[in-house]
Amino acid sequence: MAKATPRGQKVRVGSVTLSVTPWRHPSGRDYWRFWWYDSHGKRKFGTRSSKSDALEAARQKAKEIHNGSLDLSELTPPQLQLIRRWLEVDPSVSEIEQFLAWKSRNQNDVPCASLSEIFLAEKRDSGISEIYLNVLRMNLSHFTKKFGEHPLSSIETKDLDDWFNKAHGAKSAKTKNNHRATLVSFWKWARMKGYAEDAISPAERLTITRFVRKQPPTFSVEQADILIAQVAPVYLPWLVMCGWGGCRTEEVCPHPTSSKPPLDWQDFQWERGFIILRAETSKTREKRIIPINETIQRHLEPIAKKSGRLVEALPPAYSGRNAETTRLGKFIGGWKKNGLRNSFISYRGAIIGLAKTALEAGNSEGECRRSYNDAVLEEDAKKWFQL
Repeated sequence: MAKATPRGQKVRVGSVTLSVTPWRHPSGRDYWRFWWYDSHGKRKFGTRSSKSDALEAARQKAKEIHNGSLDLSELTPPQLQLIRRWLEVDPSVSEIEQFLAWKSRNQNDVPCASLSEIFLAEKRDSGISEIYLNVLRMNLSHFTKKFGEHPLSSIETKDLDDWFNKAHGAKSAKTKNNHRATLVSFWKWARMKGYAEDAISPAERLTITRFVRKQPPTFSVEQADILIAQVAPVYLPWLVMCGWGGCRTEEVCPHPTSSKPPLDWQDFQWERGFIILRAETSKTREKRIIPINETIQRHLEPIAKKSGRLVEALPPAYSGRNAETTRLGKFIGGWKKNGLRNSFISYRGAIIGLAKTALEAGNSEGECRRSYNDAVLEEDAKKWFQL
């Protein structure tokens, strides 16, 4: 069984929050790290050998940032003279408070590269899938390569639009829209955190590229029969739950670095005829009820346990050429990414309709109609669920 990844923790002092996370040194030794940004927007790190030491050090740093690290005994004579003059003019220091409030409202000068690191760190701590995190990281890397040294407030709509069209001119419409969506999410997060103005961002002004959706790849009944016969026993629960339960791979076999709990044997209510996919396991963070159909019962009930992970192995697409999906693809002319879940929605929709299928699969009915409303015969659909 894979060793659970230690979870990070946040330290808050006043308005300052620092994240403490596990970190592995290139030598292979495990440490705990926290970070902050100096007055120039440069990222600084603190490293400790234990979590408790890191939390205490982060708490002291957060306190220092919150209270200010200036030692009054180290003020120079000219600085002291200036402070005395200011107090003579403004004994209540109300003008100083107004200046500081104005200054805090205008702290939009953090470089995009630094903001990107904070954004990705928070997304990782939120428990999103490693796949989605890598997509965000890749899309933002193109953006920060161009605008990394600039604060968001300095980026004009025309500059972003010119760069976006030039950088993505030869890419597909779907890729363009995915990159645009990443930038919109990044800007909205920055706006919420006070790093960007409370207005429509240049990213939101980028044009959405219209395109005709392609039909998601699915497996035929004959191909599914081969997959069930050839799948390695350890991956049988993954194959069945994705192809006949509508689960996503990360809900059954999460990435090793993911903090989300996977589907567990204790979630199976065999006597009641359904499976409870918990909110903390679901990608949408909403609980789903999955009916136990004939295929699920036939293949999984004989190997079911009282509790524990369904798959005691790395995700099936992990390890490149040695991945289970690569091996299975050789028997059917090539693996189809997301083909199992796509097949479930298409075949299940032909039997009970897309509205009910959407509830079982954790998708919107509109998305199901746009993407999975293909011409699947009900006869083939019934064969699919009798394999």
